[in-house]
Amino acid sequence: MPADATFLTFRSQRCQLLKAVPFSQCALVRVEQGCKLASMGAHQWRVEAGQMLVVPALSLLQVANEPVAGAYRAHVLALPDAWLQAPPTRAPLQPVLLGQDVLIDEAWRHWRDGVEADHPESVCQHRLQELLLVVRHLGGASALQAAGQPLASRVLAELSADASQSASHLARRLAMSEATLRRRLAAEGQGLRQLRESLLFERALAMVQTGRQPIGLIAEACGYSSAGRFAVRFRERFGVTPSALRATH
Repeated sequence: MPADATFLTFRSQRCQLLKAVPFSQCALVRVEQGCKLASMGAHQWRVEAGQMLVVPALSLLQVANEPVAGAYRAHVLALPDAWLQAPPTRAPLQPVLLGQDVLIDEAWRHWRDGVEADHPESVCQHRLQELLLVVRHLGGASALQAAGQPLASRVLAELSADASQSASHLARRLAMSEATLRRRLAAEGQGLRQLRESLLFERALAMVQTGRQPIGLIAEACGYSSAGRFAVRFRERFGVTPSALRATH
């Protein structure tokens, strides 16, 4: 798989209700079993098995994962801006639901087969390009774009490499003063603390849902010395505690 893309599989045996789920990168969400209900503002999407939701970068969704026959399974492929088209406007982008289609089934399977067979990265990149072409062809182009907040995206890319770096160090990395960094982020409707916390809890959510790492270690990875305080903040963000969410697996 291309080194700059991230692929995760999410499973549950009971219904999961999550509020304010952040997507720092554009993501292809493909449901394999069960159903995903997603909403953003007044917009709602129902993603059945075999369908895909194309989620723009910097989206915040309310999500319900509903098992069918006792199981829910979905794959999420997160894509950095380098794989996406530049946005034609800074207007907020909306997710796009793609129905089941043989073209996307074949392109998805072709890409997955290459990754699982550990083919050379160049081959996997070409197969990913094929998948993205199919997504655009089937109507997902409006969501499959770089975020309309370019500085926020650059900040998230830097924080992804080192979430603990200070504001002054981050500003130097981006060739600007700290004051300019904060002012330009504010102009995009973002804040450094907000972006850092969103990224850390996005990672924490994935670790709780897809791994077996102890909650205390996940809390430490998010900068919390107390697992209890982390659980409180996690519940404030997502509407459920980490332990309760993991119990749905």
